[in-house]
Amino acid sequence: MKNISRRILVNLFFCTSLIYLMNGCDYNKGRTKYIQLTSDDLAHLYINLDTLYYDGNEIEYKDSILFLLNSVDTITVGVRTQIWSTLSQFAILDVRDITGKSTINFNKTPRFYFADIEIFRDDYTYPSRKIFTASKGDGGRNLDEWVREINTLDTACILGRQYEDVYKFLPPSENHESGIKTVYFAKKYGFIMIEGYDGSKVELIEIKSKGVKE
Repeated sequence: MKNISRRILVNLFFCTSLIYLMNGCDYNKGRTKYIQLTSDDLAHLYINLDTLYYDGNEIEYKDSILFLLNSVDTITVGVRTQIWSTLSQFAILDVRDITGKSTINFNKTPRFYFADIEIFRDDYTYPSRKIFTASKGDGGRNLDEWVREINTLDTACILGRQYEDVYKFLPPSENHESGIKTVYFAKKYGFIMIEGYDGSKVELIEIKSKGVKE
């Protein structure tokens, strides 16, 4: 008799738990949690905002940047910023991680191909993961730098302007004949200088239309 009563209690417990979980799922249905980019994350993207609320709809901005090429010519290039979410692989409920990415396309500029910064933030890692990439498209070594920890940043003077909070990357090269030699990236300004081993170089003059939402 005791075994039967215990079995009934166990079955009742599992049924109650199942009903609770089902109601919990119904309660949370449609209540997706989106991880948000911080002000520091946004300072790495080509967006002229200190705060931004992501509601699940993909966000896109386009900008125009003026560079000095090889200390002689001025060039205008476009940069595209996108923000999107992905389902967190470790979340029990519907939690979405967030990614922001700004890409400069040098498709009309000789000796340079592209440069981008990607920010990835989830619910369990601090600070966000940052990936800095630059390529000359000539088969030489590219910049592909992953930053996962809080860095001590530097300063840099480019075309007479002093920049704070600067990441400085010096990709190694075996033959020093091709590829990326130096990359400077400043918060709120993006790529302020990219230099190749062949002597080619772009230096930031100004961001002409920062944060134009599409």
